[in-house]
Amino acid sequence: MLRIRKEIGSEHGLLRFYGVSRVDLAPRLTLAGLTVSNSTAGGLVAEPGETVFHIHEAWGANYYVVADSLAYAVAA
Repeated sequence: MLRIRKEIGSEHGLLRFYGVSRVDLAPRLTLAGLTVSNSTAGGLVAEPGETVFHIHEAWGANYYVVADSLAYAVAA
């Protein structure tokens, strides 16, 4: 499992990726958006049952996580 904490205004949340097989992330980043597909720009194709979660950083960089699923929860 890969956990990512986020803070937007007064909301704090936690992204959890389950069944992670590959990761390309910076140690710290400002998340601008998240999209999904079955492959990366570099040609990596997800295995059956996996999804490529594309993480778009606020300053223009793009990263990815290949995982089975993703969950988001607002922190208390």
